[in-house]
Amino acid sequence: HLLANPRLEVEADDGRGRWWILMPALDGRGGAPRERLLLAEYDEEYRRIDGVWRIRRMRVELRGWLGERGGA
Repeated sequence: HLLANPRLEVEADDGRGRWWILMPALDGRGGAPRERLLLAEYDEEYRRIDGVWRIRRMRVELRGWLGERGGA
């Protein structure tokens, strides 16, 4: 998948990031699966421990499906 448009905030040893995700996926709603593009957003919290940044929490928020791959 493709991650884009990072928005990062850092304060001392804590941080937060939001990233858009564009991912080829199969949409199985309504019958036979179709190839489509999934649009979602990562919402993450980070913590620096012993000088290394770690993901503390990750949530994926589905925003919708974009048109079918390879055509309209």
